[in-house]
Amino acid sequence: MGTNYYWNLDNIASLMHVQLDDYTSTHIGKRSGAGLYCFKCKATLCQEGERAIHTGRGTWLTECFKCRKKVDTLACSFIWAYPPNDVLRLCKQFRDSHIIVNEYGERVTGGEFLVMLDEECPIQFHDSIGSIFS
Repeated sequence: MGTNYYWNLDNIASLMHVQLDDYTSTHIGKRSGAGLYCFKCKATLCQEGERAIHTGRGTWLTECFKCRKKVDTLACSFIWAYPPNDVLRLCKQFRDSHIIVNEYGERVTGGEFLVMLDEECPIQFHDSIGSIFS
């Protein structure tokens, strides 16, 4: 099960002095569990590769195919619905402001969102930008 992230439109509008309708899409993307991952080698342990991690048909290894060490760390993926360059720019600009909210109502600062992407989401998919999904 994943978590969807959205623009906190009220905060974005006041910080940027823009109208709410300037943002046609509020959905930034979705963080989902992506299984075993070797952070040292930057490699999924899904034998069929990153594209297979959410299909339910992947074969999972227990050791990294690059360094041959046993891996028990889990990673997440992030499926982008909004252009990542725009999101990253705004998160850096408003690092200490709650510009993002998740589907559970938890407000997230731009800096917290950047840390989450960097530390938890080494796998990122860009083929859903502009799509409506949940």
